[in-house]
This record gives sequence, structure tokens and C-alpha cells, in this order.
Amino acid sequence: MYPKRASVWIVDVPMLRIPDGRVGLHVFAGRANGADNAVAAARAVYEQAVHAQSSGREIPSAGHDGWTARGLRLGWELAWNAATATVYTTDETDLAVLDDIGGDRSGMPN
Repeated sequence: MYPKRASVWIVDVPMLRIPDGRVGLHVFAGRANGADNAVAAARAVYEQAVHAQSSGREIPSAGHDGWTARGLRLGWELAWNAATATVYTTDETDLAVLDDIGGDRSGMPN
């Protein structure tokens, strides 16, 4: 689905806890071929994680594309219509992490 050297994306999804009105942000990261694909991938792993958690199973670990949904907070509603996706930018100290998940280093410092 994703080429080995797809860009690494960060997806920020606003969230709301209905009973007390608290707000927050859930952050997802993984490889994708564009913003729309990144949001779709984040939503897919979120839905898989919610299903696993509600079935008493462990949340699946990250797949080959790096996406996972760790740190879920049950009782919070995620506002997927307000999700934003941006390409991950890094400094030299983070390039090893990018290499480990097969991210695209083009345009990044050497």
C-alpha cells in the first residue's frame, strides 16, 4: 500500500471529553503518500485499536508503515473532520529514527 520510502506524516486530531468538556489532541505518525492518505491511515489504526480495546485485546503494534494508536483515552471523541496532517520535519539527531521506519530523507539535512 505504501512504498518503502514514503514520507513520514504527523496527524493531529482534536479530541473532546464529553462529560466534562475537556479538550486535547491525539497525535499519530507513520508513512503515507500524502495528507489524505495519512489521515485515512491514522483513522484506520484508531478504529482497529478501539475495536481491540473494547474486545479486551491488546492494541495492535505498528505495522510496516509505522502507524499505531497507542495511548488511547476511552471516553474521548476524536474530531476527524478537524484533523490536520503535516510532513514530519527533523534535525540531524532524529534522522536515525526516520531511517529505522523507512521514511523519505529527501530534502532533509545530511
